[in-house]
Amino acid sequence: MRVYGSAVRALRVLAAPLAILIGAGCAATINHAYDPATNFGLLKTYAWAPGPAISQPANLVDTNVRFIADPVLEQKGFSRGTGSPDFVVAIRFDSYPVTSYEGYELSALSLNVYRADGQTLIWRGTASGSISTDAASGDLKNAVQGILAAFPPK
Repeated sequence: MRVYGSAVRALRVLAAPLAILIGAGCAATINHAYDPATNFGLLKTYAWAPGPAISQPANLVDTNVRFIADPVLEQKGFSRGTGSPDFVVAIRFDSYPVTSYEGYELSALSLNVYRADGQTLIWRGTASGSISTDAASGDLKNAVQGILAAFPPK
């Protein structure tokens, strides 16, 4: 019995790092870029750029990204503006339909931050890889939170 117990312990010790490596290989790659001349400390309020038309299936992805991002932005001290916001956030993604009911699989997700005019890009965060939009997977939440982890730049 002693040999069996030590073999089980050895497998557990080896399995944990292997699981981490496998999981990390499936995670989306996160990248950021920004305009270094922008004083991000002056930005306090934001608005979302108009999303896809209501009849498009991608509208659910857009809605879920906003639902995930709003509390993250709030925790960083930003508030969703009702009047003239300091910056505008636009959601862009590349997707392909999954053949089952789960929805979409994203190959790239970008959150683009523009000056209040909506024309001048000042920050961009992207997640690329296989990002499931199925709520149970957590992929979309991890991608959005990963993107916003570096906003605003320090």
